[in-house]
Order: sequence, then structure tokens, then C-alpha cells
Amino acid sequence: MTILGIIRKWRGWRVDLAGAVFCIASTLVATVAGFRPLMRQKDSQAAVQSTLNSRRAEHRQLQGRIRELECRQADIQHALSTDTLRLQTVLQTNRRLADVADLATQSGLKVDEVHPEAVRSGQRFEVVPIRLTGQGPYPSCLAFLRRLQEKFPDMGGVGLDLSARTEPTETVAAFQFHLEWYTAPRTMTPK
Repeated sequence: MTILGIIRKWRGWRVDLAGAVFCIASTLVATVAGFRPLMRQKDSQAAVQSTLNSRRAEHRQLQGRIRELECRQADIQHALSTDTLRLQTVLQTNRRLADVADLATQSGLKVDEVHPEAVRSGQRFEVVPIRLTGQGPYPSCLAFLRRLQEKFPDMGGVGLDLSARTEPTETVAAFQFHLEWYTAPRTMTPK
């Protein structure tokens, strides 16, 4: 007996064939319908993984920057603990103006005016702008700035205006130095 013979004798083969086709079709639909969410989930997971990898790389960079800043902080704290520079108070302004004028004269400059300007307050220090005007040769101006840095480490130059005129023996510069003197902050007194 052949397969066709068996199928012919089998009376419910049409119902069974319809059931088999239904099962195969249901399986295909479920498989296709199940793959779409899985594919979306896979794409979503890949995006999350990419974001995670970039955040990890950023974290490693930030950790390196933190270590670098901690080293700088330790160096600064060490320098502060060994530094002997103590800021003076703004009450000593007249003394500082006289010292700056003396230093300029010792450097070979003729001082016309030493003038403090309005004090700017900060949280950790106050700044007293000082304007120094006068005349002298250019090398003396440079010598003054060098000596100012050595003698007064709490001062800095923020500007310099020069104009030159030639005299019979040398070129003389009319100068205006814009200096800043860093002082200790004034303590607030209770009312």
C-alpha cells in the first residue's frame, strides 16, 4: 500500500490537513510577531550599550582629571604651608607708597606721583591699585619692575604706559605704572 492509498482510505485527512496548515501558519505568525519586539529590544539594548560605553570613557577621563587636580591641590597646599609671605593690611598703604617711591628712585627713576586708587575687596584678599608716574630711562624702568618683584612679592604690575623723548645724552621715557598690591582682608567688626 502506498501513501496515496493510505491517504485515500483516511477519511478525516482534509480536517487534519487544515489543522496542520493552521498550526504551521500560527507558528509563522507568532515567530514573525515575536521577532519584531526582539529586534527592537536588541536595537534599544545596542543604543544603551553605546551610551554606557561613552559614559565609561567620560568617567575614566574625569577620574584622571580628578587625580591631576588632587596632585595640584597637594602641591599648592604644600607651597602655602611653606610660604612665608604674609599679606599686610590696607592700613599700611602710606608706608607701602613710600617704599615703592623709594625703590623707583633707587632704580634710577624720577617719580612725579604715587597715587593709590579705590580698594577692591575679595573674599581672601583686597587689592589696592597704585598708579606710579614719572620719568627715566627705559633700562631703569625694567630694573624697577625686576626689583619690585623681588622686594614686594605681594605686588604685581598690570599695566605700563611709556612715551619716549630724546634728550642730548639719552632717551628718557615718561612712564605710568599700573600696579596692584594684595593686602589682607579687613575683618568685619560687629555693630
